[in-house]
Formats: sequence, C-alpha cells, structure tokens
Amino acid sequence: MREMTKILLSACTVCALGQGNIARAQSGQAPGQTPASQPTPSPDTPSASPAASDGQPTPPDDQPTPTSPAVPDTSQPPPPSPPDPTSSTTTTTSTTTTTSTAAGDTTAAPAPAPATAEPGTESNTDMFGFEWHNPRLISGIGVSTTLGGGVVQFTNSTMRGTTSNIGGLWDLHVTFGSHLPLALDLAYVGTATHIAGLPSGNTGTLIGSAAEGTLRWNVLPHYVWTPYVFGGVGYQRYDVTGGNVTLSDSGMNSSDNLLSVPAGLGFVWRGNNGLVADIHGTYRFTWFQDLLLKNGAPINGTSSSDFVKLNNWQASAAIGYEF
Repeated sequence: MREMTKILLSACTVCALGQGNIARAQSGQAPGQTPASQPTPSPDTPSASPAASDGQPTPPDDQPTPTSPAVPDTSQPPPPSPPDPTSSTTTTTSTTTTTSTAAGDTTAAPAPAPATAEPGTESNTDMFGFEWHNPRLISGIGVSTTLGGGVVQFTNSTMRGTTSNIGGLWDLHVTFGSHLPLALDLAYVGTATHIAGLPSGNTGTLIGSAAEGTLRWNVLPHYVWTPYVFGGVGYQRYDVTGGNVTLSDSGMNSSDNLLSVPAGLGFVWRGNNGLVADIHGTYRFTWFQDLLLKNGAPINGTSSSDFVKLNNWQASAAIGYEF
C-alpha cells in the first residue's frame, strides 16, 4: 500500500511539472523562470515591436522583411473614382469678402442685392432702349410746341415762272409723344409767294394755308439730338390777294382747294430746361389742283389734269418748349 502511494505521488509531481513547463513555453519564459513584471511605457520611450513583445528575436535592419504575396499592398492610396455622369452639378454661390485694415480680419459680406426700381423713378424701355414713359417730364410722353419759319418753292417750272422762285413760310407744330418712338404731329403751315408772271400783267400775292397731321418716327427719342422722319396727309388752300385774277383772262383762278401729302425728315435738340429747337425739310405732294392752267388759256370743261401741279418743298427752323 505504501509503495502504491509513492508511485501515485511521483506521477502527480511529474504531471504538475509538465503542465508548468508547457505554460512557460507558451508565455516565452524559460522553464523555472519567474515571470517578470512588464515595465510601464513612458511617452519618451518607443514602444517595442510586436515581435519583441512575443519573445522572438528581432530581425536585423539589413534584412528585408518578407511580405506575403497573398496580402495586397495597401500603402498606396486608391485611384480616384471616375465622376458619375448622372450626378448633378452643385453650384456654389460665392460670397464677397471684405478685408478690414487690421491684419487677418476678414469679414464675409453677402453679395449685393440687385437694385430694384421704385415706381415712377425709372423710365420703361423696350428691347431697343426706346423710352415709352419718361418720369422727368410732366406729360410723361413729351408734348412740345414749336413756332418757326423758312422758305418754300414750287417744283413745277411753269408755276415757278408765274410766281417768284422762293417764297416765305411760317409754321406752328404741336407734337404729342416727342419722347416716344412714334409721335403725332399736328401743324399749321402758311406760305406767301409773289405773283408777277401772268400773261395779263396782273400781280398779287399767293397765300397758302395748310392743316396737316403726320406720324413721326423718332429714331433716338432719349438722346439730346433726335433725328426723325415723318409722313401724313393735309388740306391745302391757296388764295390770290392784292390783285384781281380770273381764269378767263389770265388762266389763274383766285383760289384753290386741294389734297396734300407731306413727307420729310428733321432733327430736334433738347435742353435741360424744356427748351427745344427743330430743323426739318418737307416735300409736299398735291392732288385735285385747279389754280393755274398749263397752257395759260381757258378751256371749256377743264379738269385737274389740265392744271399745273402744285408740288413744293420747304425748309424751316423752329424753337419751342417741351413738357
């Protein structure tokens, strides 16, 4: 019995020693060595490599560290991915930054808001820049009145031989919409031409009176110098004064009423105080005339085609006021 007990104790002792050696081998300690306490790493002391902490010898620096071919090299950054064509583009709104006089003091200021026109302070213009309303004028569209004078002459040679080559004129124009692209012009035009070439020797003065309405296209209505063209229709009357003339003895009637169509062009200058100056030239076509016979002798059953055409041109200058 005693021998059996010794054998069992010896076997237990051997097993215990074998288990202790196995544990020390796994922890990297020699058999019979007491595990030492791990020193606390300090911030200035570099940490040991994982291989040294496991108790394995550190490979020398001159030996390259083998890398496993199965593990991909992740030291290089991945290539950039191509842009997605379906992604929407984000627009970044830039802000205006203003730097103060102090160094490094930069204050972000919002972009200035677009200026908005207050009612009645800015003129309305179309796509060509023409003004359709001008708040600087009382009327808003421009109403001008001008009074002027100039010269007139008939274009027919027979008429020029019967009257003087150049006659005088005076005119009064009232224009509605002088600051608009299209304006209405109402005019009274008076003329005076001396009569001296009648076969009967009679003399006198041919007085013309015309009331006309024309449409005027202002090419640059918002400029100081404004060119314009015009055309319209009017009523013309001629009267012989200062002498007695009859169709039977001189081939001229004492009066005539006819239709006229004026057309021409001109320029307007505008001052800051409402003062305007105007120069223009007009050519006037006429119809239904029966003032002076072509042959100078009376013909029974005459018509307007037997009489001299009274077409004429005129040039005038005027001054006035615009509001």
